[in-house]
Amino acid sequence: MNKSITSQTSGTLDSDDYPYDPDDPKAVADYWNGAKITLRGKEIGRAQRPGAPDMQCVTAVALSSEVIDFFKAGGGDWQRRIDQLLLDYVHRQTP
Repeated sequence: MNKSITSQTSGTLDSDDYPYDPDDPKAVADYWNGAKITLRGKEIGRAQRPGAPDMQCVTAVALSSEVIDFFKAGGGDWQRRIDQLLLDYVHRQTP
C-alpha cells in the first residue's frame, strides 16, 4: 500500500488518489498499523493508532536491550504488549 498522499489542485479526486478511505475505520487502522516515524532516516517510533484511548507518545523511555529484544521477538505490536503489561501492573497496585 502506498503511504504517500498525492496533491491535486483541480478536478475531481478519484478514490485511487487517496491512500485509504478516511470514512472506513478498518481501512484507516490498516493504513496506520505499523507506520514508522523517522528522523534523519532512523526509526524513532511508531504512529499512534487514530482513536487510541488515553495514549501518549513519549520520545525517551530507557528499557534494557533484553526487554526490547524479548518483546520485539513477539511481533510488531511489541509496544502495545509492553503497555498492557505495565497497565496490568498499575491496576494491581491501585486499591
